[in-house]
Amino acid sequence: MPSKPIKTIVFLPREAAAFVAEKLAENGFQPTPASSVAELHEALCSTEYALAVATRPDIDLIRHIQPMPVVNIEVFFDFEPNAMAAGRSSCFDSAAFLRRVRALTAEEPGVIRPAAGCTSRWGGSFLRLLERLVVGDDATGRDHAAQG
Repeated sequence: MPSKPIKTIVFLPREAAAFVAEKLAENGFQPTPASSVAELHEALCSTEYALAVATRPDIDLIRHIQPMPVVNIEVFFDFEPNAMAAGRSSCFDSAAFLRRVRALTAEEPGVIRPAAGCTSRWGGSFLRLLERLVVGDDATGRDHAAQG
């Protein structure tokens, strides 16, 4: 659990954002749910947020407003073929999700993050590339260091 609550923005539909925010709060984070672009923009105009949680289509929007690590929540769902027909829903891997959030918010040597308020699009992109090499690729949820 983080020693100081880490502010995260959860940009999802209202009910999903509230649910994810509640789970993050239970694990020591300080989440802010946002369900509209206006709410997202207002929150990200500050430099207080260390991480965002969103779906793949919204990642570029978030990074356009504020360069920051974004967790693609979609990669933590295990969609089984025929699950809906069998009356089952998809399975969410909450343990893997929380590990990813913790990894991206850890204050560890060797983890490179854009400076707060960084406005350079190239600088933020370059630092995110370096971060992916050190931490992992947030588009797949896989940790490159663990793959050896």
